[in-house]
Amino acid sequence: MGDQKMQKFDATKINRRSFLGGAALLGGFSPLALQMAATTANAQANSYRALVCLYLDGGLDHYHTMIPCDQTNYAAIVGQRSGITMPPRSALTPLTTRTSQGGRQVAFHPILTQSKRLYDQGKLAVIYGHGNLDEPITRADLEAGRVKLPSAVGSHNDSNAAIHTFGLEGARYGWGGLAMDSLQASNPDNLFASIGVGQLNNPFNDGRAVQMIKADTWGRATNISGLEGTLFGSSVASAELDSILRRADMTNALDKDYLGVNQRVMSSYRRLGDAFAATQSLAPIPTDTTLPNYTVAWRDNDVVASLRTVLRCIASRATLNVNRQVFFINMRNFDTHGNMAGDLEKNNFLRLDAALGYFYAALTAMGLENNVILFTTSE
Repeated sequence: MGDQKMQKFDATKINRRSFLGGAALLGGFSPLALQMAATTANAQANSYRALVCLYLDGGLDHYHTMIPCDQTNYAAIVGQRSGITMPPRSALTPLTTRTSQGGRQVAFHPILTQSKRLYDQGKLAVIYGHGNLDEPITRADLEAGRVKLPSAVGSHNDSNAAIHTFGLEGARYGWGGLAMDSLQASNPDNLFASIGVGQLNNPFNDGRAVQMIKADTWGRATNISGLEGTLFGSSVASAELDSILRRADMTNALDKDYLGVNQRVMSSYRRLGDAFAATQSLAPIPTDTTLPNYTVAWRDNDVVASLRTVLRCIASRATLNVNRQVFFINMRNFDTHGNMAGDLEKNNFLRLDAALGYFYAALTAMGLENNVILFTTSE
C-alpha cells in the first residue's frame, strides 16, 4: 500500500472520532488501519459496533469528486481535462483543513452538499494516497519502467480483489469476513455477523468461519427459491423440498455440507424476515416529491434503500444476537469512460450524497452515530 504507515485500532474501542483520525469515508481506504483482533473480554464488555463498506464499483474519479480549487491547481486540472466540463471555480468552496497545505486548496463537487456539511461538522474525513501500488510511483517512473507495478494493474476484477482480499481475482476470503472471524467470541450468534445487501457474492464479507448472509436491497430476506408457495405449480413439491432440506440422516460428506448450507439459508431467512417485519417503520425514505432531484436522489435511489436495510439489521441486533457486524453494499456505474456530467454528476453524485446524509441522520436518531462507521472505497 505504497509507503503509508498504518495506525492500528482496537476494534472494541473504535468510535467515529478514532476512525476518522486514521481512515476514510470518501476516497481510498486502508483496512489495515483497523486492528480487529480484539480480546474477547474487552469485546464483550463494550457496546455494539459495525462497519459498513459502500463500494463505488468501477473506479471513482477522485479529481472530479475532490476538485483542486486554488488558482494554480484548478487551472492545471482544467487544462488536463479538455472535453470534461468542470464546475466553475467560483462554485467551489475550499475545505478547511487542520494543517496548512502550502497554498493548495480542494473542494467537494458542488453537488455533494451533504458530504460538505458532514465534513464541516467533523463527521466525515478524506484520505489521499491509498491504493493498490506496491511502492510510490510518479508518471516519470511509470514511463521509464523504474518501479514495480502490481500484478494485473488496470484490471477491474483484480483491483476489486486487491481491495477486498489483498489478493488477486479468485481469492476466497476478504478482510471484512476475516475480521469477523477474529471477533466470533464477541457475538452470541455469528450467523448475522457479515451481511451483504443487494449484491451478488463478494469475497469481502467471507471469512474462513464467518460467511456472508444476503439481504435484499428493499428489506426482504432472500430465501431458497421454491420453499414458499408452489414449486413447479405444486404445493406438494414445495413441502417435499422443505422436508429434504431438513433431513438429519445424511452420511455423505458432500450431502451433509450441501444440506448445512441450505439449512443456514433457511434459518437466516426466517430470522431476517422477523427482524424486517419488526422494523417496517424505521427511518422511512422521504416521499416528498418537491425535494430537489427527488426521483434520482430518493425515489429510485437503491443506495438509500440498501442503507435503510442496514439500519434495520442494526436495529434488530438484539434479535439477531450480534454485537459486532460488517456490511457490504455495492454501488455500481462509476466506470465512467464518457458523459461524465450525466453519469457521475446527475446520477451517482446525487445518489451517493443523499445516501450519506440520510444514513448519518438516521444513526443519530438511533443514538448510534458513534457506534457505526461507513466508509467508501473504489478501485
